[in-house]
Amino acid sequence: NPAIQQREGLDWAIQRRLNMVELLMLRGKAYVSLQEDYAKAHDDFARVVQLDPQFGEAHSKLGGALYALGETDAAMVELKTAINLGYDSADTRFILGWIYEKKGEKELAIENFRKALELNPHDRSARIHLEILGVKE
Repeated sequence: NPAIQQREGLDWAIQRRLNMVELLMLRGKAYVSLQEDYAKAHDDFARVVQLDPQFGEAHSKLGGALYALGETDAAMVELKTAINLGYDSADTRFILGWIYEKKGEKELAIENFRKALELNPHDRSARIHLEILGVKE
């Protein structure tokens, strides 16, 4: 499997401390894309945030991993931090919208799903959740 080989190559490079922030981000993304281990992805993204606290994408990915691990309050903090640092992506907004939807905070959910659609007009998931919430786009 090419994704597993890529992850193993990243493990090797990280052990040798080659461009740590970028490599940790890549390995964390590999864990997520393989849906292999969100806890390991969390550890990689958390390490990146520790190394570079201003790296918005790392906060977003950490938020996504936290959400996958069921830690929604911590996920919200990381997702909002990502946005405040200027990393405002459709994925970040979608997960934030989903958290608000599950918390019963309909207006905040709608706001984030709309922003996800603005950032990615082809985001079917955001469109579906807006319909579930009774919003016609």
